[in-house]
Amino acid sequence: MADNLQFQFGKNVIYSTLYHLNYVGSYTAMLFPLTFTLFVLTKKGWVKVLLALLALLMAVNWLGSTSRAGMFGGFIAIVILMIMINKVIIRQWKFFLSGLIILGFLVFGLNYMSDGYLGSRIGSLINNAVEITQTSEKDDAKAKILLQGLDIKGNQATLVTPTETLKFEVNGEQITFMDKDGRPIRMSFEQSTGKVDLQDDKYKDYKLTLGMFNNMNAMVLEKDILKLYFNITNDQVALLNRKGQEVNIQPVESWGFEGKELLGSSRGYIWSRSIPLLKNTLFVGYGPDTFAIYFPQNDFMGKFHAYYGDMWQVVDKPHNLYLQVALNTGVISLLALVSLFIAYFVRSARLYFRNNYDDFISKAGVAIFVAVCGYLGAAFFNDSVVSVAPVFWVLLGLGISVNYMLEQNSKTKNI
Repeated sequence: MADNLQFQFGKNVIYSTLYHLNYVGSYTAMLFPLTFTLFVLTKKGWVKVLLALLALLMAVNWLGSTSRAGMFGGFIAIVILMIMINKVIIRQWKFFLSGLIILGFLVFGLNYMSDGYLGSRIGSLINNAVEITQTSEKDDAKAKILLQGLDIKGNQATLVTPTETLKFEVNGEQITFMDKDGRPIRMSFEQSTGKVDLQDDKYKDYKLTLGMFNNMNAMVLEKDILKLYFNITNDQVALLNRKGQEVNIQPVESWGFEGKELLGSSRGYIWSRSIPLLKNTLFVGYGPDTFAIYFPQNDFMGKFHAYYGDMWQVVDKPHNLYLQVALNTGVISLLALVSLFIAYFVRSARLYFRNNYDDFISKAGVAIFVAVCGYLGAAFFNDSVVSVAPVFWVLLGLGISVNYMLEQNSKTKNI
């Protein structure tokens, strides 16, 4: 049956039962650091071998998902682990170094098996990290966008691209095409096919077709990846979506990420349009899973750039746990949540930075701590989903409980 099955993603991508590679990334950004930490700290022979195999399996899924969010979260977790168990690394450097070497071989192996795809994903993650630290010129960024402006007023429409401006006006059954300065452009019309030919070399790349769409007179305009539908009925011009429904073009508020909208698979674009919505959710959010309703879906030009020509893409998630909480349940809700995370992080750092890890509780505690950090790191680029979040909350609850146990043991010893 394998040849007849169709999968959501192509080969060389692991998405398991979590239906998307990003959520495998969030999941394994917790479980790889967790199992790797226990492997390094455990001394009993057969348990160490078992944990080594489990950590290897988690590493394969972590890297094999090719989720850059997961890689980022896992990397943050490993760095925090190295800080927390620095004394143990010095004592048991062979095990830690062997784990890192195996991880390196795993990267090269998976990259070879995926024909370089894993390497390209890691490279793009590094490039994004470098790009976000650099300032970009607004004019230079805009010059790369094919659709720079679309204005419709009454029976006139104006389309702006980096190389030219095309205007057209509808008067009854007559359509007049004009250049930037309003000078008419000579044209020919083929009645049988509905094709319009603009007889000017500057507009030779345009494909124009007149016909019927959803029982209305319409015109299709194409240039490269740009494809627009216009209703030209009753001396009026209106933009149509793929279903033949009229849509309004309105100014959309944005904040930040100018020229960097494509960062993180267009996360820069989503965040720049989501952040202005926070002023409406300071006390009470829009409600769980209502993001798609309140996101400015009519930002057609922004979507055209962010989604490589797909201006009808429905943005249904913010791709950021913290934005998700702030918009769903309010900024105050987010502050309460972040306060919980910070409190746990500070207590854990104090407990484990100088710990000798002589008992199982401390080993489990630091393993859970780095797992939680891995998830929270990946959460900067991924949402909270039911298929992954319960594991995180169980680990966080265990982590808080273990910290409490260690603090009580410490007080008992001091007495």
